[in-house]
Amino acid sequence: MPRQYERIPVSLDVILELSWGNREARVSDISRGGCFVDTIMDVPEGEVISFSLKMPTGDWVRLSGKIVHCFPGIGFGISFILPLTEEQRTHVFRIIFAQGGKLSGYVDPGT
Repeated sequence: MPRQYERIPVSLDVILELSWGNREARVSDISRGGCFVDTIMDVPEGEVISFSLKMPTGDWVRLSGKIVHCFPGIGFGISFILPLTEEQRTHVFRIIFAQGGKLSGYVDPGT
């Protein structure tokens, strides 16, 4: 089954707010619908979490998502809780644009 949104490879710090405490990890890809977190920790599929993603500019954007795919010892996929706020959407889309991704019909308000 094809993905709904194009995945863009990245390497971004993330702070996960899990039910058992905060943990640092890395995001290795992102799309307008979610991201993949590289980590060896096991997490329960279906858990809804909040997390802060460090932008390439050094700013942090706070997001929420549901853990939808778990790969023990490798990481897990998060589907963003939609709709994103305008600020969240702008941050995510800027990451995608900065890595060469394209979003049909979206014009970056910062340009």
